[in-house]
Amino acid sequence: MEPTVNHGNIENKHIEMWKVKRIMKKLAESKGSGTSRVTLVIPPKEGVGQVMTFLGKEHAGAASVKSKQTMSSAQSAIVSAKERLKLYKNTPANGLIIFSGQVV
Repeated sequence: MEPTVNHGNIENKHIEMWKVKRIMKKLAESKGSGTSRVTLVIPPKEGVGQVMTFLGKEHAGAASVKSKQTMSSAQSAIVSAKERLKLYKNTPANGLIIFSGQVV
């Protein structure tokens, strides 16, 4: 007997891969200063609460930056990451990556 293949699932996986590749291409082409963007990589077993605490500390640490513009950009990117992270109760089984900040 031949194994059954669900072509719908295969097509959905191809579509999802295409979407991810498109997003990655846009991110690679984006421009901004290093302090105005945050990339947050959360492993599968890391708790959302732990990451929120970490981001809170980073936000407080950014307040000590001498340049007002750099401080504001860094804090804004951190707040944006925290707001996006609030959408999750738990870290997904495959982990989570959040990109936030100002893109020029």
